[in-house]
Amino acid sequence: MKNAGIICGGFSSEFDISVKSATNIFNNFPTEYRPFLILLKKDGWFVQFENGELGEVNSRDLTFQLGQETIQIDF
Repeated sequence: MKNAGIICGGFSSEFDISVKSATNIFNNFPTEYRPFLILLKKDGWFVQFENGELGEVNSRDLTFQLGQETIQIDF
């Protein structure tokens, strides 16, 4: 299954609207993909897990840890 990153957020006043729009896309993403919500914030890139917690994303290779698994975003 391919890992899809839905990138949202940013550094403007539109941050919240971007996250809401991306969440809507995430909730309706095709089931043949494994989507992840990637948030761009002033202090770094983060993935939002299903429980609402955030994990750091390596912005150079789009990888992050999910438990013991290293996830790489394919597109």
